[in-house]
Amino acid sequence: MKKRVVRKWANPTLVPWDLHHLAVQNEGLTLELALGWCVGAHAEEHFDGLDQVRIACTRRSDAAACLGMLLREYDPMAVLFTEDEKRPWDFLFHHAFSGETLSFSVTRNPFSFLENDTKESGCYVSEPSMIVHAEKKGFTLIQAVNILVSEPLEHYCRIESHTCLPISPDAENKPCEMCGHHSRERQNVLYDGRVICMNCAGMPESWFRWE
Repeated sequence: MKKRVVRKWANPTLVPWDLHHLAVQNEGLTLELALGWCVGAHAEEHFDGLDQVRIACTRRSDAAACLGMLLREYDPMAVLFTEDEKRPWDFLFHHAFSGETLSFSVTRNPFSFLENDTKESGCYVSEPSMIVHAEKKGFTLIQAVNILVSEPLEHYCRIESHTCLPISPDAENKPCEMCGHHSRERQNVLYDGRVICMNCAGMPESWFRWE
């Protein structure tokens, strides 16, 4: 049975109760934890729960820890995939059954309030950077968290949806339709209807490993 997503938003002095619960588990509230909660809540609504959903992050952080806690609420044995490697996203969700993916790239600091304060895809906006901007505006941690969770995620994240399905290793070894290379080391996937290699798809190889 799919879990119903409930989002209760913050008031001027408190944080959302479910974010508070995660902060207790994390032994502290941080801006990165709040960022992970915002991303996870958006994905929960998009997928109508996180059953059969895998999550990957490009770095270990409180945001990744938050997503790991959310994932284990659905499957206690679930494993969050993390790596210190540049990808075309900061957070990635993939539904194992439908093949739908949802990626998030933090494209601007939510506390900069400058439309031109953008970054290259894959260059994570760190918590120290967010804290500096928040402190310059005179916000306390609680006030900064409330701003972060109240601001539409699309204002500081690029969100993309694609479909990525495995291709049997017995299928004809076609060249990648993006880079043109034949690859025996990296199997191809069907990405938005195109046959491309894992490298171009930006997907964790372990999610599509054939035994």
